[in-house]
Amino acid sequence: MTHTLRLPQYLPVRQRHRTVSVFERHVIGRDGAPERHRTTRAVMACEDGVHSFPCRLPPGAVDVAVLRGARVGARVGARVGARREFPGSTPVVELDFPAPLEAGQIASLEYEVVYAPLREQVTEYRRVAHARADDVDLVVEFPPSPRPARIWWAAWDHHRYGTLLISETPVALAPDGSVHRFVPALEHAAAGFRWTW
Repeated sequence: MTHTLRLPQYLPVRQRHRTVSVFERHVIGRDGAPERHRTTRAVMACEDGVHSFPCRLPPGAVDVAVLRGARVGARVGARVGARREFPGSTPVVELDFPAPLEAGQIASLEYEVVYAPLREQVTEYRRVAHARADDVDLVVEFPPSPRPARIWWAAWDHHRYGTLLISETPVALAPDGSVHRFVPALEHAAAGFRWTW
């Protein structure tokens, strides 16, 4: 899926890497709001001296734990300390690689975003790719109750919520309460799932 974004999107930190594969598991809690989000990602350096991956926290996220392949601050497993704030963006946390990457070198990392309690109910999850991202695997898990009434695979013209829906295809909820979609590539696009309760 390519070129659904109508305008170039604002990137608070220059992208010095390319995603060569990513698996995202987005978990919705019983309150209908995001509870946690786990990402396993392989990134390739586009230039020499790439020392970190900029993790842009989604709205409502309060913390991130690095599980493998990078660190926040001094150690793997650390929680977010200092965040970089940018006008018109959610906070960005730099996940430091153990050693700087040279051009063409690939690093793998795994991290989990944690959300605040007393969150707002949501009706969509979007994955945005500014540069090309290959092998994108997306899963959204719902609790046993409530379950969505209807779910669609969708594409949007912008990375923010409330913007123009370009296309949608109905999808069925799996017996375990999840939806899944594998996309060979995303580039300059916003895609994901939307649902009604």
